[in-house]
Formats: sequence, structure tokens, C-alpha cells
Amino acid sequence: MWRTSDRRAPEIEYDYTKMAIRVDTRGLGTKRGTMRFSDIEPLSRVSHTFLMQCGAPEPTGIVKWTGVRFTDFADMLGLVPGAHYCRFTASDGHYVDESVVELRHPQVMLVWMMNDEPLDPQHGAPLRLVMPFRYGNRSIKAITEIIFGTPGLPRPRTG
Repeated sequence: MWRTSDRRAPEIEYDYTKMAIRVDTRGLGTKRGTMRFSDIEPLSRVSHTFLMQCGAPEPTGIVKWTGVRFTDFADMLGLVPGAHYCRFTASDGHYVDESVVELRHPQVMLVWMMNDEPLDPQHGAPLRLVMPFRYGNRSIKAITEIIFGTPGLPRPRTG
């Protein structure tokens, strides 16, 4: 569910080929700036089918996701071992902080396709995180910003 006043997907560019996501490695990687699809397209593409745990008593969301492993993305950024946390911010202002150790699990992905189709706005276009071993709200939708840090990430910006 979106954290907007009308619970609808925010108005953003949903075409993954046109995405522009701010990436700040805060000196913990060799790359930073605006990430576009052309930056992650050369990475190995993977597809996995998972049951998404949405918090329902009997979840039935079996979904095929296609994208890249987070670990490959982190390696592309030249992330150093001193990066402990990563904050993902969505277009609706929601954010999640995850440990880099958890994000480097082989099942964690940044995805732009669901069931062999581009993600639609309701399911997190243009790019979302998928962590199949966490509840669905940890698999944040419509990522607009990714920030890495050592312990103690600052409070998110408002507005």
C-alpha cells in the first residue's frame, strides 16, 4: 500500500528504461550519482520465483521477479567492506534501512520486471527491492534514492 493521501502510486516516471535513481555511497564506494537503467543493464540478469510474505495469514503472492542481484549492484558501485547499512527511499517518502550483509544474500534483487512484464506502478515501477525472506513492506517499491552508510544513518530528508 502506498503512503500517499489517496493510497495510489505517486506520479513519477514508471518506465524502467528512463529511471533516474540517486545513489550516494558517501565515500564507501567508487561510484555515486544518478543511476540509470543503462548502468545496471550490463550486470547479469537473473529471474527467481518467490512467495512474497505480505503479512496476510495465508499469503498467495507467488511471483517471478527479474532484475539483478543486489550484490552485483553493490560490486558495480565498488562498495567497500566499511559500508554497513543501506537506506532505500521510495517515491512516496517511505524508506527502509537494511544491513549490507542481509542485502548481499543471494536471493536479494533489484527488479524491474514481474512475471516477465515490466513492473506496473502498483507493484513498484520503475525499480523495487525484493527480499523474499522478509515481509513484503521491506521489499520497497518505486526506489528514488539509495544511500550507503556506516552505523548511524541520518534521519531522512523531508519534503
